Amino acid sequence: MGTEGRAQMQFDLSTVTGALRRVTSLHPLPGEIKAQTYIGAFYLQQDEDLVQWVTEHSEYSSKQLSVVITAAAAVSKKARQRAQEIVDTRDPKSKKRSYMPSIPGFGLGRG
Repeated sequence: MGTEGRAQMQFDLSTVTGALRRVTSLHPLPGEIKAQTYIGAFYLQQDEDLVQWVTEHSEYSSKQLSVVITAAAAVSKKARQRAQEIVDTRDPKSKKRSYMPSIPGFGLGRG
């Protein structure tokens, strides 16, 4: 995920929370901190930071964690594999999931 994509997620969250604050007295909004923390994970640049973040954040689904791992282009392949192993250990079913899109006629992905 590029810088623009991460910035857009931050902007979208800021827009939604700003609008909701005008109509509610809840502070912080339910789920706001969880969303901020998740978006922040897309800014991780160091191998150990990614592995530690995945280890510490079991509140996210396996799919959500896998998306963060896949998007961590600045992190080494070895660290991404280690982080994915942590996710797979927590949720053995995640190993069986394919996140590749289906390409009919090519035998790739689901389809």
